[in-house]
Amino acid sequence: ASTEVFPTYGGGPKGMAEKFNVPYLGKLPLDTNLLKACEEGASFVDKYPSSPATSPLNGIVDKLILALPVEDEEDGDEDMQD
Repeated sequence: ASTEVFPTYGGGPKGMAEKFNVPYLGKLPLDTNLLKACEEGASFVDKYPSSPATSPLNGIVDKLILALPVEDEEDGDEDMQD
């Protein structure tokens, strides 16, 4: 079961992303276990693999990984030596 807690207004999250010229990463169902996992320092996707939020969260993380620059481990090690 699901309900729209925050009704779409003015294009909703997609419209806001377009307005601010940022990528829309997706929508994530509310799950109280997500907050619980964060508070416990646990991996939500490992602890609650059958949650309806797990797949959309993985999708958002995948989009972030592709969008963000990644440094080689060697580059990161050099910065730590300074």
